[in-house]
Amino acid sequence: MKVRAPDDPLLVEGFRSNQEKGRPPLPRERQIPVLHSGLSVWRLWEQAAGTARRYPQHGEFVARLILEGPLPVLFWPNGLPGHVTIWGDPVVLSATVADISPVLEDEL
Repeated sequence: MKVRAPDDPLLVEGFRSNQEKGRPPLPRERQIPVLHSGLSVWRLWEQAAGTARRYPQHGEFVARLILEGPLPVLFWPNGLPGHVTIWGDPVVLSATVADISPVLEDEL
């Protein structure tokens, strides 16, 4: 996540898929093409933060989503334990953000 606050107008951009951003598919997205239109998320903050530290180009923050109730969102647990691909409208997904926290403590 590249924004630090849930009320940032650019928050919704963080919920656009690689396909929607016009990016070429990643290797796993070439193997399973439907992944290209989804978002890679983690069930635990520690898992998401570890991924963010390994791939800093994705941003310095982790958003915690609360996906409850009837939402037009699809989930597919795949890959490593705790890893999930989700599909949904970026505006709907951005509205589920409970909070955003920095990956590194010096970002506080």
